Amino acid sequence: MCGMAAVISEGIVEGAARTGAFAAGRALLRAGAVAELESFDGGAGGLVTDRGAERDVWVGIRYRFLVGECDCADAKPEATSDEYLQAAADGEADPPELCAHAVAVALAAVEDGLPWASAPLDHRPLYLRTAGLRVTTPAPPFDITTVFPELAGLAATTIRLHPRPGRPGTEDSSFGGPLLWPADQEWPVCGLPHPGTEPVPVPPDARPLLAVLQVYARDVPELPFPDGTDLFQLLWCPNAHDEPWYGPAAETFWRRAADVGDVLADPPAPVFDSSLDEDDFNPVPCLVHPERVIEYPDAGDLPRDLRDRVQEWDRVLEDDAPHLYWSSLSVAPGSKLLGHPRWYQEPRWPVCGCGRRMRHLVTISSEEFGARRWRPDDDGEEPPSAFARNFAPHGIMIGDVGDMYLFTCESCPGRPLAVETQSG
Repeated sequence: MCGMAAVISEGIVEGAARTGAFAAGRALLRAGAVAELESFDGGAGGLVTDRGAERDVWVGIRYRFLVGECDCADAKPEATSDEYLQAAADGEADPPELCAHAVAVALAAVEDGLPWASAPLDHRPLYLRTAGLRVTTPAPPFDITTVFPELAGLAATTIRLHPRPGRPGTEDSSFGGPLLWPADQEWPVCGLPHPGTEPVPVPPDARPLLAVLQVYARDVPELPFPDGTDLFQLLWCPNAHDEPWYGPAAETFWRRAADVGDVLADPPAPVFDSSLDEDDFNPVPCLVHPERVIEYPDAGDLPRDLRDRVQEWDRVLEDDAPHLYWSSLSVAPGSKLLGHPRWYQEPRWPVCGCGRRMRHLVTISSEEFGARRWRPDDDGEEPPSAFARNFAPHGIMIGDVGDMYLFTCESCPGRPLAVETQSG
């Protein structure tokens, strides 16, 4: 492909496609799957609908190769990096290959006669940059178990989700993205009272739930998936509710992705009781970047003797490192799965009807980055400081910049759900 002119032909597209992708991409084009085709950053951009999922695609010339960037599972973001393309241009790596969606957009651009040119190196839209983003939490300043050895037995692994704005599809783990929801399954609704400031405390009709979180087992196998399932979905009614929710009322679903045939393309639109509910409980679509971090219990969850000693140790350090245990050495902040809750007030662990204390399943947090040790490093860059709204990339606000904790019981069928909401 070296020495390619800025005129792209069908033969060039075929030569750049991975095995089987050219025929599949041409079939998608003939089926009318390509929409919103436009010249973009020296190449062509468009949306491709494939099996109920909408793929956002860019195709263009970089390092003298025809390169396709797509958010599907067949695309390889690492093969479009500057490092890889330079190695390919030097003959030290295989040329990049187009997925079927990129083929469809490229062929559509050929048919429409769109102009081609060498794209700038930094053309990637945000959703493609975040698709391969690495987000890491800095190491703790020191090992707290050297001071309190008893904490070693209380360590737990939490999965920080690190949501970042993106264009997730039904096959992605995401915040606020489209769900892999069967077209033949009724979409859930809320029939609970909505007190708020409405003159009528109960809505006159059932309110459709809203997709909040979807997690595939391939991304977080540690979740307590019931036998035969590999997909976790969290939805909620995005309006104020009474105790115990004190905010949106949630419902969870566990399913086997392979059992989903036709995917529901257009879920019912949510209904918001107020503009505040819409601002606070309607998530901005985000890709997630799961990271496993070791954490220790909130001081309030420690045995009394150990808690007193940890708090005294923290008090002595107050001038040099205020609240060091809570701020940097114990519980990770932000939206996360499993591990320990980061309580703002006294711990309030729910007990299942079977008598067992329930397990922390999910925290939905109003603020994602934390401070000091917990502030993540986004692939060597500072986390974004401006969001669509509120204090987190997903835009969710629980109470006064608080958290919603969801708990489950793995011993009971159906994975019963309990909730606690706290603010600082």
